[in-house]
Amino acid sequence: DDQGIDCVVRLSPTKYIEVQIKARSESAKQWSTFAALSFAPRGNYYFIFYLEKNDSFWVVPSRGLASLGHTNKSGKNKRKVTVVFPKRLDGPKFKRFEEFHGENGFRLLTKLRR
Repeated sequence: DDQGIDCVVRLSPTKYIEVQIKARSESAKQWSTFAALSFAPRGNYYFIFYLEKNDSFWVVPSRGLASLGHTNKSGKNKRKVTVVFPKRLDGPKFKRFEEFHGENGFRLLTKLRR
């Protein structure tokens, strides 16, 4: 983990993405919440989130992450982003996140190769 980057994935000799991996265990009290995320959005920076409780992966481009959550306006986490993922994999909240869930999310990464 260097500057919020857990790994670099090379897509071609001149193209790569940076990935930050975040996970929540089944026993976490706020198991669907990722709080105080600090990052500089850019086109080649992605987050992979894993929620053990409902065994779900979410692949989210950094440029879209802030719009899925909210930016804290005050307190010690001012200007940091908090994202609460859907606990259920259906319903209106899931619809907002659906394109980033599981295989849909990982397809976003494979499209980058083109």
